[in-house]
Amino acid sequence: MTAGHCSEGVRASAVKVRAGTATRASGGKQVGFSSIKIHSSYTVKDDIPYNDIAIWKLSSTISEISGLTTETGTRVVSALRTATVSVISRANCHSQYGTLSISDAMWCAGVTAGGEYACSGDSGGPIVNSSGTLLGVVSWGNGCARKGNAGVYTRASSFVDWINTIRLRLPFRDYDG
Repeated sequence: MTAGHCSEGVRASAVKVRAGTATRASGGKQVGFSSIKIHSSYTVKDDIPYNDIAIWKLSSTISEISGLTTETGTRVVSALRTATVSVISRANCHSQYGTLSISDAMWCAGVTAGGEYACSGDSGGPIVNSSGTLLGVVSWGNGCARKGNAGVYTRASSFVDWINTIRLRLPFRDYDG
């Protein structure tokens, strides 16, 4: 599962994932993809992605299981990093981004003082709780870990039915035909 905006125009046969390592360029195992499905209601309005979710199907199983670190950075880190963030209230999220910008399929998380949350290049990455349950995927935000600006995440629970229909092979927008 990833963000829809990370999937537009991407051909499944042209990308691979590296798993089993925290290093971007080496180690682990590389596996390709057989299909990419973007939610049929995915859209972008005023630079804000809505229903920002996609499923990438691996071409084979993985038995073992990057981004920038500053807003103006240009160097991609070579090892994966994590951030510990807290859920921001819906009211606070609305006050930061406006009521119309945050749909029911979105939620916010961050650190009130700033300094820690998803950054450029993290789009589509997972946000999980302490038990490892996937809560959503990185969607968008204002800058990178700015004070008073939480990150906006696609709410995975809003798309459970859609995710399950993919397993039933119903038609979806498919960029690899």
